[in-house]
Amino acid sequence: MIGIYLIVAFVVSTLLFFNRNKILNYLLVGLFVVLQWVFTIYEYRHLNIEELGYFIPDSLAIIFLIVLSIVCIPAFYHSYIYFKHHRDTPRAQAIYYAAMVVLIVALSAAYLSSHIAVTWIFIDLTTLSAAALIYHRRNVRALEGTWKYLFVCSISMALVFIGILFLTLALQEEGLKSLSYHALIEKAPILNTFWLKLAFLFIFTGYTAKAGLIPMYTAGIDAKDKAPSPAGALIGSVLMNVGFFGIYRFYEIISHTSIHNWSNKNYIHIGHPYRIYCNSLYASCEECQTYACLFRSVSYGVGCHRFGFWRNRALCCYPSFGASLAC
Repeated sequence: MIGIYLIVAFVVSTLLFFNRNKILNYLLVGLFVVLQWVFTIYEYRHLNIEELGYFIPDSLAIIFLIVLSIVCIPAFYHSYIYFKHHRDTPRAQAIYYAAMVVLIVALSAAYLSSHIAVTWIFIDLTTLSAAALIYHRRNVRALEGTWKYLFVCSISMALVFIGILFLTLALQEEGLKSLSYHALIEKAPILNTFWLKLAFLFIFTGYTAKAGLIPMYTAGIDAKDKAPSPAGALIGSVLMNVGFFGIYRFYEIISHTSIHNWSNKNYIHIGHPYRIYCNSLYASCEECQTYACLFRSVSYGVGCHRFGFWRNRALCCYPSFGASLAC
């Protein structure tokens, strides 16, 4: 099913990109929403069944996929309202809808991925699609937010890639090759902890750009502010989810090793001094209240992760946390 989903979604996004007829655009968007929900229901009914060798819809993936499918409906609806009140060119609308479809497809595939490298590929794809949404207004501020997002996310995803390389070194020492999550969890106790520590630091640091956490949190601050409101809502909710998802998947591997406590100690003590600093910095500035809300979403997100990882559980309440706090 995921193969059909990817092909049909690619065709829909291509048609949206080249089409200039508003009615046809709305029909294509409606078709995609139906496709998204058919795909979600299918994956829910085929739990833990491998597809194409790289995708397995486990319980965690289905939770995030359902949240994404729910959020995409108001996102498209409010996009329609947004264009009703803004006189954007047909070309700008076409690029916007095509980018939003690609973003949702990339997120869906990343959630269902059972291979750490495939997860990285689809999360990296969200950078390009989100950048197109951020640059929608095509003014100086949008350009600034776009290049900043591309710059920070490109560096961050490069760090994740380096972390995956360190992980492959740990696997090669034991004569292993598979980078699937199932194989990594099974073989994690015998892997070299030195390479695992390096991999954890790089992968965690890289994915913080998507999750909206320090140290790479700056990617999302301007992105949410400069993008149109519906796109900013997606960036502040489901796009942040995929960053958490990538971190948690690798943390799940680390939790089966002897460095589990080490990873907890290096993670759960960050965020609170930074939270106090940001709140005090923006509290007295009336013009900076939007940034204050966005920075609070970063700091509270740290708190959510802190509690969730301390208990070695995934927090189901996190998926829309950023959107609920964004101004």
